[in-house]
Amino acid sequence: MLRHDMMPTRFFGTVLSRLFSSSVITRENWLIHRAHLDACNKREMTYEDPSTSYTVISVWGHLHRKKCCGSCCRHCPYGHRNVPEQLQTKLFNCFFYESSR
Repeated sequence: MLRHDMMPTRFFGTVLSRLFSSSVITRENWLIHRAHLDACNKREMTYEDPSTSYTVISVWGHLHRKKCCGSCCRHCPYGHRNVPEQLQTKLFNCFFYESSR
């Protein structure tokens, strides 16, 4: 069983990279995924979104918090458990949550 301090690792990046298909995920989403993966490999709490320059909380940041904050975050490892139902508008695209609108 994997512990939270072992995830994500370079192994997951390799596996996910092999799953990448340009017909499934956009170039922008791929760049977001790579920026997030790089931050996680360095165990950084945040990273800069490559398209907007906003600061985004990484999985490491969320794991440090130890619970879903209810804000419908992009990399929530808790499945948006505390997000109110009317705000649950994001879908998981096999890399992270993104707006379904």
